[in-house]
Amino acid sequence: MRSSLKILFYLRKNRLNKDGKASIMIRLTINGEMSQFSAKLDVEPELWDAKYGRVDGKTAYANRLNATLDNIKAALINHHNEIEKFDTVVTAEKVRNAFLGVESRHRTLLDLFNKHNEDVKKLVGVNKTAATLQKYQVTCKRLETFLKHQYNLSDISLKAKWEAFGWDVMEMQGNQIQEVVNGLKHAKTLTGKEKPVCILMHTKMGYGVDFMTNDSKWHGSAPNDEQTKRALEQLPETLGDY
Repeated sequence: MRSSLKILFYLRKNRLNKDGKASIMIRLTINGEMSQFSAKLDVEPELWDAKYGRVDGKTAYANRLNATLDNIKAALINHHNEIEKFDTVVTAEKVRNAFLGVESRHRTLLDLFNKHNEDVKKLVGVNKTAATLQKYQVTCKRLETFLKHQYNLSDISLKAKWEAFGWDVMEMQGNQIQEVVNGLKHAKTLTGKEKPVCILMHTKMGYGVDFMTNDSKWHGSAPNDEQTKRALEQLPETLGDY
């Protein structure tokens, strides 16, 4: 079922800046749920056409602001369509976060599987075989076919998948140890509420070590003593600090 999206631009007239201008605000409404946030633009209140949600007039100033508003609206629609493509539920908050860069991109099941297969491909001849890679590729293709046939989806977000099974889902940056520690403490407060808790950690392979970052060969391979010393010198903290 497609969600209904409404986008409204309006002025916050009760709070003018030192130049006498009011902030242009955005109100997103999706299936009755509303989210409001600043467009990071301001304009003189007397130039604002509240009926059409635009700057009145045909001056270069008005045209420039209106063109920016058109671009913002197009970006919001694109984010909405992208989320609707992958998530089972689209909310005004999700669209707002995507637009503001809070959630720059959804982690999806097939994205993760394809990334896994790319890493395995690099390890063929090292500690993986071509036959193993082929099995993973076939499984990924069958999963893609299943999602399309069963749910009419080209992909699905990991968060939405777990939520569909009734889990409470938390997301965190898995390479930030303090955030992981705080997240685990918060997860404990969610237990005992008749719902299991799933933690999705967004990580970068080999994060913080220059010769290991995004290099899949270190997955399952131990560094020698010299490499271990070099790596530890680059890491500001380790689990031992906690």
